[in-house]
Amino acid sequence: MPVPVSSVYDELMHYTTFNGLNGIISSGCIWATDARYLNDAREISHYFDIRLAAVIEPVAKSVLYELGRDPNKLAEIISRGGFEALIKEKVAAVSGSIQAASQQMNRPFVLSLCGAQTERVQRSGLLSQWRGYGSNGGFALVFDTKGIEAGLELEAKAFAYLHVQIGDVFYEGIASDTQPAKVEFEEMEAAVQKGAEQLIREGEVPAESGDFYQAVTGLSCLFKHWGFAEEREVRIVAIPVPENLQSVDLPPQNPIKTYTRNDEKVPYIELFTGALDLEKRQKLPLKRVII
Repeated sequence: MPVPVSSVYDELMHYTTFNGLNGIISSGCIWATDARYLNDAREISHYFDIRLAAVIEPVAKSVLYELGRDPNKLAEIISRGGFEALIKEKVAAVSGSIQAASQQMNRPFVLSLCGAQTERVQRSGLLSQWRGYGSNGGFALVFDTKGIEAGLELEAKAFAYLHVQIGDVFYEGIASDTQPAKVEFEEMEAAVQKGAEQLIREGEVPAESGDFYQAVTGLSCLFKHWGFAEEREVRIVAIPVPENLQSVDLPPQNPIKTYTRNDEKVPYIELFTGALDLEKRQKLPLKRVII
C-alpha cells in the first residue's frame, strides 16, 4: 500500500508571490496550474523520455521469448530481424502509444508543495525556494497535511475528474529506499508492466484496466530529475473530465480559469472549494504564513 503523505510530513509548504498569496487568501482556494504552463513543462514528459522504455523492455523480452517457443512464431520473429530487433521495435511502439494516449486524454493541473525535512526548514523555509519566489517579496503558506488530504477527498467528490491524487515526487537517480514514494512508485510501475504485456500480446489494454491508466498518469506527473531532490516535493494532480466526455451522471465540471503571467494567459483550477455552493466550502487548512 502507498505511504500516505501525512505519515511522512505533518505540514506542507507552498511558496508563492504576493499576487499568489493574495489570490489564495481572497478566494479561499489554492490553485492548480495547467501542467503545460509549469516553469518546465517537460516535467510531465520526463518519465516517458527517461524511464518508460526501460520498464517495458523486460516485459517485451519475456513475451517474445515465450512466443518464440512456437516454431511458426519463431520463424516470423526471425523473418522480422530476430529477437533483439523485434524487442526494440515493440518497446518503441508500446512506449510511444502509451505516451500518445496519455497526452491526448489527460490535461493535468498541478499544485506543488514541499515537505520540510528539518526543524530549521519547517521554521524558516528552503533557501532554493526563496530564491525562486522571494525576489520581490515571497511567502510560504504552511498547510496541515491531513487537512489537505481531507480536502482533496471532498474535491474528488464535488467535481468530475479523471484522476485526483496527492503524492510524493519520485526522483530518478536517487536510491529508491531513501524516497517516501518508493512503494507507490513500484506498484504503479508493476501496473504499467501488466498493461504493456497486454498491449504486446493483444494489441490493446482493456478499458476496465483502471490501474494501468491511473498508474501511467501518476508516473508521468510524479517523476522528476534528481537535481530537485532537496525540495522534497509533494504534488497534487487533478485531471478534469474533458468536456466531450461529460454526462448527466457525473458531478459538475470544475471551471477552468486563467490569470496573466508575463503577458500570457495561464489556465488554472481552484481546489478545495468543496462544493459549488460557497456556503458549504471547506476551509483551507492553513496554519501559518512565513514571510
